[in-house]
Amino acid sequence: MNRVLKTLIFSDILIWSGVSFLSPIIAIFINDRLIGGSVFTAGMATTVAYLVRAAILVPVGRYNDRDRGNRREFATLLIGVFIMSAVPLSYIFINRIEYFFTAQMVYGIGLALYYPGWLTIWTRFVDGFHEGQSWAIYGALTSAAIAIAAFVGGYVAFFLSFNAVFVMVAVFGAISLIIIYLAKEQIYGWPKTKGRGNRARLQ
Repeated sequence: MNRVLKTLIFSDILIWSGVSFLSPIIAIFINDRLIGGSVFTAGMATTVAYLVRAAILVPVGRYNDRDRGNRREFATLLIGVFIMSAVPLSYIFINRIEYFFTAQMVYGIGLALYYPGWLTIWTRFVDGFHEGQSWAIYGALTSAAIAIAAFVGGYVAFFLSFNAVFVMVAVFGAISLIIIYLAKEQIYGWPKTKGRGNRARLQ
C-alpha cells in the first residue's frame, strides 16, 4: 500500500474518531446544556448538518473535476478537515439551540468539502489490482477506531467534561490536517492524464 493511501487511512481514522467521541454525548449535551435543547432538537441538529452536506456534495465534486490534477481535491479536503475540527470547539461557547443549528450548518459544509476530495484522491492512488484488500484494511481500521473512540468519548465526558471531549475532537482534527498536508507532494504528483489511472501499480 502506497504512502498516500496510508495517509488517507490514518487521517480518516482521526477524523471519524473525533466524530465518534461526540456520538455518545451530543444528545445529552444538547438536552442538558442548551436553552431550547431536547432529544428531538438533537435529532434535528444532525438532520441540519447532513442536509447541508447533501446539498453541497455534487457542486463540490463538479468543481474538483474541472482540474484533472489533485490540487482542488487537496484544497477542499484540507478546508473540510479544518471546519470539521474547528466547529466542535465552538460548542464550548454555545448556550442556545439556534446557535448550535448554525454551527451544524457550517459542519455540514465541512463534511461536503471533505468527502469528495478524500474519495477522489483515494480512487486515483489505490492499487487497481488490490482494491478489495485496500478497502477492507481501511474499513477494519476505521471501524475499530470508531468503536474505541465512542467508548473514550463517553468516558471522558462522564469523568471530566463535555468541553474536554470537544477539545479532543479539535486536537485529533488538527493532527489529521498536518498529516494530510505532509503528503502534499505525493498527492500533487499523480498524473494529470486519464490514461491507465489507478490500474497502474504505485510504489
